[in-house]
Amino acid sequence: MQKNNNEFAYPLAFQLHEMLGVPETTPLKVEVLSGPTTALTLNVCALGDINRSFFVKTLRKGTPHGSHLNLGLREVRFYDLMESLSPDPYPNIPRCINRFVSEDQGNYCLVLEDLSNTHISHRAMNFEDLRPWKAALAALAYFHRHFTQRLSKQQIRELADDYDDVERYIIKLTQAFEKFQSDHEDILDDSIFLLMKRSIPLIRAFELEKVDRTYQNELTTLLHRDAHLRNFLYPRSEDGHAVIVDWQFWGLGMGIFDLRHLLGSAMGPELRPHQRSLVRYYFECYTDGLQTDYSWTDCWEDYRKGVIDNLFMPVWQYTGFGWPYERWCDTLQAALENYAALDCDQVLI
Repeated sequence: MQKNNNEFAYPLAFQLHEMLGVPETTPLKVEVLSGPTTALTLNVCALGDINRSFFVKTLRKGTPHGSHLNLGLREVRFYDLMESLSPDPYPNIPRCINRFVSEDQGNYCLVLEDLSNTHISHRAMNFEDLRPWKAALAALAYFHRHFTQRLSKQQIRELADDYDDVERYIIKLTQAFEKFQSDHEDILDDSIFLLMKRSIPLIRAFELEKVDRTYQNELTTLLHRDAHLRNFLYPRSEDGHAVIVDWQFWGLGMGIFDLRHLLGSAMGPELRPHQRSLVRYYFECYTDGLQTDYSWTDCWEDYRKGVIDNLFMPVWQYTGFGWPYERWCDTLQAALENYAALDCDQVLI
């Protein structure tokens, strides 16, 4: 949907011209990229002499409180943190032009630079080729390295999960698994449920280990935590760099755990033989120039821990988002195959 004047089909909590910081007389061209049942994503061009383009994320006025609001506010807080850390240049993320949050915390607006002239979305990429995978991995590695050993103890205390957060997460994970099991006992083999059940104590141990290692602050960095292929913009030029978008799930931890989404849950059997070399590619990009004793062996073991965690992605897809079997069955099959391919039974804490 496009509008070539200053009227807009959806009532917004913030006036568009105010969001963009342009005069009210400036004609706007608005394209709705998503909505109205989800958060609104808009491509807005300020026409005329200014001829500027923006990427706007917001909600319709009067949208009830819920996940779209919570995730949107979380992404605004991510850019608040970026500003406090003063990254210059921005490390492989879109630059924030403006942001607003209403006084009652009931709505938000995020205005980002429009990179469509220099980048393309995942829809135009051929992921049978390894080059876009490497572009995404390099972007993550650079972003992770940019903030490694730069966060203060106070920032880590304020932003990172602690032991209580882990225990709450494990309770939630266990409850979600039990519902998943009870609802699918007639269609999934018992061996799958047994594998998941015995993995929960391992995941608890991994998460507690992450807390300790995060507070040690040797490898602690900012994480995307939803780094799948759709959350990257890919460069149009050969010498360009990929850009990471959609920061609603960000957190703190060790960068390697962002790869469990990007590789561990996405690579099909035809590309899976390249998985180890791609993780090694990330490792070399990440540690280049970084003063740390983090070894390739440790990195690979950390990655395999993430692959174990991937067993529960279908559980969250079902219990958290209501996905039917047809939507998560392939994810489960891929998780099981990758678990076996990487000998994750041998991963010890």
